[in-house]
Amino acid sequence: MKIHKSFVCLLLALLLCACSVQEAVPTTVPPTTKTVDDGFLSAQERYSDHHLLDRIGLGNCQELRGKVALVTIFVDEPGAIWDEEGTKRGMTAAFRCEQVLEEAAKSYRVELDLQPMFLTASVPSHVGEVDYATWTAAALKSAGLDGDTASQTICAQTGAREAAFMLCVNRTGRAYTINYTDHIGTEHSVLFSDFAGFAHELLHQFGAADFYYPAEMRTIFLEHFTESIMLAAESTTVDHLTAYMVGWLDSMQGSAQAVVEDSAWITDAYLAEAYEKETITGYGTRVYSTCVYEGDLVKGIPNGKGKYSWDNGTCYEGDVVNGQRHGYGILTWSNGAVYEGEFANDQLHGQGVFRDIDGSTKTGRWENGNYIG
Repeated sequence: MKIHKSFVCLLLALLLCACSVQEAVPTTVPPTTKTVDDGFLSAQERYSDHHLLDRIGLGNCQELRGKVALVTIFVDEPGAIWDEEGTKRGMTAAFRCEQVLEEAAKSYRVELDLQPMFLTASVPSHVGEVDYATWTAAALKSAGLDGDTASQTICAQTGAREAAFMLCVNRTGRAYTINYTDHIGTEHSVLFSDFAGFAHELLHQFGAADFYYPAEMRTIFLEHFTESIMLAAESTTVDHLTAYMVGWLDSMQGSAQAVVEDSAWITDAYLAEAYEKETITGYGTRVYSTCVYEGDLVKGIPNGKGKYSWDNGTCYEGDVVNGQRHGYGILTWSNGAVYEGEFANDQLHGQGVFRDIDGSTKTGRWENGNYIG
């Protein structure tokens, strides 16, 4: 049965995020690519429906060049209000994104002038508690914008050729980007309090795709673009294929064309099947960009008892709720320091004992990661 492309794109956008790579799909041997006598057809024409390229030209974000308004909206949710310190961190992340991408564009001889601007909003529910379209529309409306015309409004106000929207929530979570769909007219990214992957998510809005999902895709790209920002969100390297996707190059060449051809067998149907495997309930493993989770899953999300192991040697073992450390657990840092006790919303919160590497201890109550005593 043919699966509508926009539906598959939406599912994958929700599944994938700059900071979270879900469980690798068991490696299979790709079907042999047939040799096609395509004559004068360019790679772009031959693979115009390739799943890596199907975000290009969607919605209000067309090409990441010229003057582009970078609209960061600090969205207050019940129990998750932005304070001065948090907004400063968000502003710093936006300016850092501006610097990284303007320098990357310059390396491709493209002029990019990102114009950061900051708005505030308040919504009555948490993202994920209601459907994404409803939450996004409420956030934009609270910021004084209409969900269908937000880009046009900002461009008219600033003189920018295009506008990108970063909706920020003051709690932990996994960043994601929603490209244009029939139900969401303004492309946008949702970021959380660590602001991880700011530039990575912005590139998504302009057509870039993740290179780490499924496992077969990651293998292909590691052979050519090891340092790509679309493989590791903390990177600052924009590879040639991503540059083509966001409008910095007129054509795919060299490694960019090679990886598209090598991954052409990964169809939308294959990705939909991979997504179904990712939403299992039971015991399993999830591989993210910086860590691995092993333990209980509910519809593909870590829930129950489990263990996180980060690349830097830090690990957590204990209760997990919706992917977050929540309940009782043991967190061991890479330097050997250990906290054993209660967690809430991914932070040390409640009664616990911290043992430092010098043998000293702190026993008592913790609130939002801070020792109270």
